[in-house]
Amino acid sequence: MLNTNNLSYWTLQKFQYILTPISNMMFLGLDAEKTASISTLNHTFCYVKSGSVGVSVENFESAARSERITLSAGSLVEWSGKGFIEFMGLENDTRVLIFDFKILRPSQLDRDEILNAISYNLPIFMQALTIEMPHILELEIASTERRLLESMCIEAAKRPAGYLNKVQLLLSQLVVEIVRKHPMLPRYIDAVAITSYTDNDRPLAANREIFVDDVEIWCGDPEEDGAFIIRTMRAENYFVSNNGDNITDKINYELVSQNASHKYGRLWTGNKPSLYKVLFWADKGIKPFDIQQYAQKWIYIKTRVKSNASGEVGIAIYSTKGHHWFGSPVMIDEPDIWQEITVPVMFVQYNRETSPIVSKAIRYIHDNYSQKITLKTVAEEIYTNPNYLSTVFSREKEMTFSAYIRSYRLSVAQKMLIETDLSAEKIAISVGFYDIQHFSKLFKKEYGVSPYDFRKSNKLLNK
Repeated sequence: MLNTNNLSYWTLQKFQYILTPISNMMFLGLDAEKTASISTLNHTFCYVKSGSVGVSVENFESAARSERITLSAGSLVEWSGKGFIEFMGLENDTRVLIFDFKILRPSQLDRDEILNAISYNLPIFMQALTIEMPHILELEIASTERRLLESMCIEAAKRPAGYLNKVQLLLSQLVVEIVRKHPMLPRYIDAVAITSYTDNDRPLAANREIFVDDVEIWCGDPEEDGAFIIRTMRAENYFVSNNGDNITDKINYELVSQNASHKYGRLWTGNKPSLYKVLFWADKGIKPFDIQQYAQKWIYIKTRVKSNASGEVGIAIYSTKGHHWFGSPVMIDEPDIWQEITVPVMFVQYNRETSPIVSKAIRYIHDNYSQKITLKTVAEEIYTNPNYLSTVFSREKEMTFSAYIRSYRLSVAQKMLIETDLSAEKIAISVGFYDIQHFSKLFKKEYGVSPYDFRKSNKLLNK
């Protein structure tokens, strides 16, 4: 149990979490080769105001986060968990702001009850929470995040009366900006959610009904050339989440037959508004898709909806592992008319930079995937050493050179299975596989089903 008197009231207005007061706050001044060390307990932010610094990290809870990095002015790095950090100045007049804090979630209370409890200085049961945030951000000078951090540096340097409260407020705004503008992307997407979470937590109005057809997930705008479908999530493969303890708090859902071969979903409320979350999945056996394959691309949702009243409904792509969702509300303009909707829900932005050598290798693979490709051939084409290319490629792409070629060929094959009527054998040959059995085996391993079943399960809505 934690007294909320010193917690951030402002933060709770913006999102559903609370930041504890800052602990272990330091504003280090380091000259070249001078060092300083700190221990970390929860969320730790490190902002380089000036100069550059070498950082050695030992995370006691995750070996993967033990690292050595170099940070320059404008860099913000975040660590979660217990550990130990050593800083070494790489140039004179290096200034580094460091602060440690927890993020908590109020348990068993809604937001109005929490705000009321805070106003009366009442204790609230809290549970610790780890919010996924970007590990390293290179902040532009004019960005809101950098301006907030610069203000925190000023307060930390001058230490005027009440400066800790001012820094706490600035931190609250900073975390909200980071969570909203730099969301951590999950690796795999396995469902679509029809949910009030993406409609500002607004419940569906009383006596409202929504009909939803199968939902397609696209890479790119379906109305533009070059876009292609990734998955079809079926209204008949559903799960209804109960948003309350009473049966009346649970959104109602059923399947409605359009014809002998197709069904769509109907969700509706009773005589009171209801929060809602209904998940749609792909057909049985089809694996989640890896969004990292679509880096620097927009992911769209396309479906058909109908309602007995005009209004908004939330829709999102969803990752069951970690409960990540990315979406937005969509407007149903006219009652009782099927309306096709197409909405962008995520830009696949990975901060990991690709070196020129790896970029050239990837470009060569994308241009020549139908031909025989070897590491030696590509290395010769881009004037580098094969062993060096293999090492750099594996480090940056988190997979081997040959695995990337195989994955890319299969991604092209899945696109062709949906968009063309070519046989699986002809598709296999066109993407660089000359053994149809080997192709089918690899395809099933990658996507969970055979090429035939994948094609059958991902028909376009307009076909």
